[in-house]
Amino acid sequence: MPRARNIKPGFFKNEELVEIAFEYRLLFAGLWVLADRCGRLEDRPKRIKMELFPADNVDIDAGLEQLQERGFLIRYEVENQRYIQVLNFERHQNPHKNEAPSSIPAPEQHGASTVQAPEQHGGTHADSLIPDSLIPEEKPIGPSDDAPREKKRESSGYTPEFEAAWRDYPKRKGGNSKLDAFAAWKARIRQGRTPEEMHAGILRYAEFCRSTGKIKTEFVKQAAVFLGNKLHFAETWAEEREITLDEINMIDPDAEPERFRDMVRAYNVQEKAKPMPDWMRESC
Repeated sequence: MPRARNIKPGFFKNEELVEIAFEYRLLFAGLWVLADRCGRLEDRPKRIKMELFPADNVDIDAGLEQLQERGFLIRYEVENQRYIQVLNFERHQNPHKNEAPSSIPAPEQHGASTVQAPEQHGGTHADSLIPDSLIPEEKPIGPSDDAPREKKRESSGYTPEFEAAWRDYPKRKGGNSKLDAFAAWKARIRQGRTPEEMHAGILRYAEFCRSTGKIKTEFVKQAAVFLGNKLHFAETWAEEREITLDEINMIDPDAEPERFRDMVRAYNVQEKAKPMPDWMRESC
């Protein structure tokens, strides 16, 4: 059952949180109201989505991965049951005295130091329901005070399979977060998809973007979306629409030489594939 929790203005200014999509920042805050008095809850992305985003298309699994990579929570397993621990939860939250004790086992295998001992009700009032790193005026504290955040981020580095797929992903105009894409990549693998399947989908999509002149435009999907729960990588990405000369003439070859070349090449291939008109066949 959701509970009332606290939030501070520092939440909106945190340098780690602003690097991820706004829906995942909202997810982080939403986890607080779902967690028990020790900051623990079941790791069930579908149930979390129905509680927090019932009418929105949000990839909860990818969001949890990003929050874990940045040190805001840990996902762990005990006796084949998956759980989430919001880090530093009890340090900054003062649960009501009548709130039930936690029935979820603590994540000892991830280090008991990440879970603070509960405070007695009536003691020092909790500062807020956010990790220390969300309080700008205080020293940032993550899962371990001894390791800087960048070190921890490197320790969960990209896999060779993802790096190879990332190199082949079509370039786009505007943002395209590699970290967000990797979180979605890992979420799909946990769902049973393979790196080979996703990489093959990226290659098909890259060819589609080249043939339609979309490379280095805002019309290329962000990689995190392409690898998201809509499974765009599983689509065929066969080009079906016809490219017109008017469409090519609207492109400035000096400003967008690569797009212009791709569109001309695609147009020539398209025209060669067309059946020969009767009048031309008769004149041959």
